[in-house]
Amino acid sequence: MRCRTLPGTNRETIGKACHVHVTHHMLRATLASMLLGLAMLLAVLMLFFHPPSSGESPLQAINMTEETLEVVAPSWQLIDGRLDLELAGFGVGVVTLLTPGIDAQDYPYLHLSLEHPPPDLGATMSLRKGGKTVHQYILEDQPLTDLWIATREFKGWDGSIEAITIILTSKEPSALTVTDISLHPASATLQLRAILSDLGSFAPWKRAQMNTHTGAAKVASFYPVPLVVTLMLLSFVAYGVVVLLSRGRITFSWTVPAMIFLACWLVLDLVWQNRLLRQVAHSHLTFAGLSPEEKLAAGPDAKLYRSIATVKAHINEPDARVMVATSDLYAGMRAAYFLYPLNAYWRLERPELPDAQYLRKGDYILVLSPSRAYAHKDKGVRLPETRMYPAEMVYSSLTMRLLRLK
Repeated sequence: MRCRTLPGTNRETIGKACHVHVTHHMLRATLASMLLGLAMLLAVLMLFFHPPSSGESPLQAINMTEETLEVVAPSWQLIDGRLDLELAGFGVGVVTLLTPGIDAQDYPYLHLSLEHPPPDLGATMSLRKGGKTVHQYILEDQPLTDLWIATREFKGWDGSIEAITIILTSKEPSALTVTDISLHPASATLQLRAILSDLGSFAPWKRAQMNTHTGAAKVASFYPVPLVVTLMLLSFVAYGVVVLLSRGRITFSWTVPAMIFLACWLVLDLVWQNRLLRQVAHSHLTFAGLSPEEKLAAGPDAKLYRSIATVKAHINEPDARVMVATSDLYAGMRAAYFLYPLNAYWRLERPELPDAQYLRKGDYILVLSPSRAYAHKDKGVRLPETRMYPAEMVYSSLTMRLLRLK
């Protein structure tokens, strides 16, 4: 592109004006190319990834009504399509949307919307098929204020669905309002809303993310990276088409593809940063101001930590040796850590109990499920195909047993 100037204009002024003009042209070309690329991407998503249906029409959304709703909670009421309920006990409420006889492929979208949810609220969804509850899923979006889910991502979303059950849980009793639980037929608009819901959602950090992180929820329709890469490629194509159709009025410049690449990288980074900041805020809300012990009691291993604390209360000797017997590598490692400063023993990828020559009277054996070790309250403890070690049962629960060798 050439800059046109009037005769007698200062050369330095000409250079600055030309630079500004070229920069504006590049920005306009980049913006126009990305908008065209976005339009093509939306067309691809709506035309080639449109959910199938059985062909019956018209289909109506299935919403919460007195006929389609079942609720298990101490107190609840449905007023004008809004469900006010209290979470009982440790903070549990069960809401079931009855969907008798529907064909799953006719309803590819689920909408869940809540008001005033507690910060630690979690939701688990299950399906009812053939009179049985099958396929449970943890809904990872936090907070669950406006979640659109592409149901085709659920395993078992086929055939006839009789009901959808959502279990809401929090650490303490609380009250909230369910503004919507509904199923919707195929729609281009809902396709886009489900994708935007995926990109804007987040899940609190979990122990599995220490080794891997996919960047998307388990029920996400599309991963962010392929979407943004597709947008970038289509924007390149759009820019090339614009240059060809201009018939020489617009000259090709490598600056525009570079700016498209930078813009797409920023878009992808903003998606990651949004999730990261919300995860940080959730962690701050969960752990801020707590002591190290209180953080362990509120963390992802809180249940195991509290159980081990109960076990430690039954061990009076400060120099006691405790053998952890479990086939769960992670649980064994964490249990041994929580047992400190006691002399905890846990063997990685070896027999759960040490050889007899390393055991002595007074040692404790903690059998933590799942485990190959067999513990009997009167006879003692042993591994398969080994002799029984005489021991007395000191403590027993559903998941662990503490024995002391005689």
